[in-house]
Parts: sequence; C-alpha cells; structure tokens
Amino acid sequence: MSFNYGSNGTWGAVGQWGSPDIGWANDGGAPAARAWHHLVYTYDGATQRVYSDGIMLNEEAVSLNTHPNTSIVLAAQLEGDGVTVTGGLRGSLSLAKVRIHNDALTAEQVKQNFDLEKTGFNNLPAPLPLSSAPIHRYSFNETAAPDAAGLNFNDSVGTAHGTVRGAGTSFSGTRLALSGGSNADAGYGDLPNGLVSANSANNGGSGQITVEGWVKVTGNQTWSRVFDFGNTTAGEVTGPQAGIGPGLGSLFYTAQIGADLDNHRTEVQVPV
Repeated sequence: MSFNYGSNGTWGAVGQWGSPDIGWANDGGAPAARAWHHLVYTYDGATQRVYSDGIMLNEEAVSLNTHPNTSIVLAAQLEGDGVTVTGGLRGSLSLAKVRIHNDALTAEQVKQNFDLEKTGFNNLPAPLPLSSAPIHRYSFNETAAPDAAGLNFNDSVGTAHGTVRGAGTSFSGTRLALSGGSNADAGYGDLPNGLVSANSANNGGSGQITVEGWVKVTGNQTWSRVFDFGNTTAGEVTGPQAGIGPGLGSLFYTAQIGADLDNHRTEVQVPV
C-alpha cells in the first residue's frame, strides 16, 4: 500500500496493487504543489479516507491487505519483493512531521491536529476566492425567541425568506435551534419552492449548485435531515407532516444513517 501525492483520479492518493485505489479527487488533481500540506490517510477496518489541511477529500470502502514484516519507507515505495526501492517513483518533497497511529483518527481529530500545527507553516495555500457570490444566504440572526414557530428568517442577499414550522424551535440571536422528533409536530425551516430547480439547465440555469453552512448535531434522530429539497406524493404541506409520503424527486443530506451518528448520506432521487 502506497500513500501518494499524485494527480491521477484513480490512484493519485493511494495505490494498492489489486485492491481499490483512490485519488485525491475522482476527476483528478491533488493539493496545490510548492506549499505545505497536512496530509492524512486513515483506515478504520472498512473504509480508507484521505485528508488535506483538515478536510476529507475522498473515501472508499476497501479491505486493506498488506504483506507482513515489510519496511515502511518515506518518499519512496518498495517493489513486490518487499526489499527493492522502486527507482522511478521517489518523491521530490520536504517532510516536516510524520506520525503513525494504531487506530483511525476521526475527521474531528484530523482537523484538530491541522488547526493546532498550521501556524508553524508560513506558506500554507491561501483560501481560494469564491467563483461567484451566494444567491441566497440565511444567517439566523433574528431577534432571540424561545418559541420560533411561525416566525420568519431572512434571506440577506435575496428575497427567498424562510419560515419556521412546528414545535421545539427557538432563535438564539445567532442561530436557529431545532429539537427534532416526529414529523407529526417537530420543527423545521421551510424555504420557498424552486430554489434548486431554478438552477436546472432545462430551466435556463447553470445546472450547478452548492449548498454550504454550519450545523451542530445535538441529538440522535433516525435519518435526521440537514437539508431536503424536493417534492412528495403529498404535495405542498406547510405545517406538521410536511414532506410525508413517497418522494417524487429529491436531493437531501442526512446528519446520520438510520441511528448511526458516525455516518452521513447524500442522496438524489430523480423523478420518473
């Protein structure tokens, strides 16, 4: 198994000679050259992940199977005999720190290590500027309210203002808190229709979207959503029971898979 710095979309990050390989990005590319990076590889017994500068860039299910009693080499790899160093694949690079752990660091631990040490490296890559400004933005900085049901939250760069529905909701002055629970009455944020479909190429849009934000998961709610765009057989429902019924077409991101808080899911359902 070789942990790589390469641009190939199949084995640019990891090569395993028969097992699934992985790139830093499936369509190719690698962390920017001639800059310091905090690069991390983890394997938890089922999934390998690669990180750069505190961010997970790719992951893949794999059964890791390495030969015993084989040396670990830096900036190089070994031939199949486990002894000979491959001549043409030696790295042109500088190493500042190398750590090997006997368990898989979590994403939070990887980010913590990066944040703790990044000030020691003065030429980390600069943040990339946005290619375009957001067309909708929700900061949830409305006046604090212990019960936010029925209150609006503003779109600060557009006109697609949202409304809080259901029970167990509050505004703190800097965030919207939702207690979660049954779709019979639990709170959620209701955005206007068409925010995603308006960007569809067949509607004259770019065919591309980005959804970003900050979220803190504070409880275990089966298949709890971070966001969910789409429609269902129940049609437009704006109170409790919203979204109930089989989906016709949707894009959603979950805070957990079933009751498993350690895994998330992004799913797209195309209307038929």
